[in-house]
Amino acid sequence: MRIVALCAIGIAAVLAAPSAACACGTVRDWVAKYDAAPPSGSGRDAALRELAGGCGGYTGRDSDRELLRILAHALDSGLDRASIGRVFGTFRCLMGARDREPYGRLRAAFPDARCPGADALARWRSVIGAGVNLRQGPARAAARVGVLERGQVVEELATEGEWRRVRTWAGETGYVHASLVRPYE
Repeated sequence: MRIVALCAIGIAAVLAAPSAACACGTVRDWVAKYDAAPPSGSGRDAALRELAGGCGGYTGRDSDRELLRILAHALDSGLDRASIGRVFGTFRCLMGARDREPYGRLRAAFPDARCPGADALARWRSVIGAGVNLRQGPARAAARVGVLERGQVVEELATEGEWRRVRTWAGETGYVHASLVRPYE
């Protein structure tokens, strides 16, 4: 059920097994599928529509840079703008690639996208460990409710001592030790 929810929501890294796949697998799988599609357009348009539903295996800055390349190419190639815009919005406006050249063109092409502001970015954290346990409470003995992958972006909701209450982009909440996350850059 957890994997189905992630696929429906889309953007979070997989909380069950890292190899669990949504309709398009991981972001890296999808990028390979897009690159392999015939350049005629219909195959790549189909890949864009698929990605607009979200993928697992999202890892913040790394995924954003891969997606930026693809979305800039899709925009330049005249592919379905609605699908490009949905992907841009689904992946929170690719904030991890906002310092890259093609980003400005995408932002200009989709001025109505609800991109996170500075206040939201200040609450974002990047997971710095691999296979970090998301816990039910602020203690190592608390039950595990999920697993966070290196590079995954979470939103900090509260601080309790050396623990951070966070929410994944799939909407799951739990606690992670402060030493395992850092401010999002």
